[in-house]
Amino acid sequence: MKNTALIITICMIVLGIYDFYVVAFLGMDSTISRVMQVSGFASPWIPFCFGALAGHFWMYFPPKWKNSELLVAQMSKRLVETNQMTITNGKFFWKENNVCLDGQENS
Repeated sequence: MKNTALIITICMIVLGIYDFYVVAFLGMDSTISRVMQVSGFASPWIPFCFGALAGHFWMYFPPKWKNSELLVAQMSKRLVETNQMTITNGKFFWKENNVCLDGQENS
């Protein structure tokens, strides 16, 4: 994991330096942004793939902490103790709007 983060960071720094060089010495028509714009009009799948790649890097991933299930159970128990949640049929419901943690309403 550490190697992947390092490689991504190095690539972003190198591309940033390259883009700065291009703007300073070759003009705006040679920048990465302009290439993405032109390729988007010619072939939309190219910027789509870059967007999917960026989404892959920055989309939500569930936490992988040790004992994360235990932490969630402890937090839910505390919310019940402070009268902010109720438990019905093994599911946690917010008292304020009677909605379950999974989005279903309590019937």
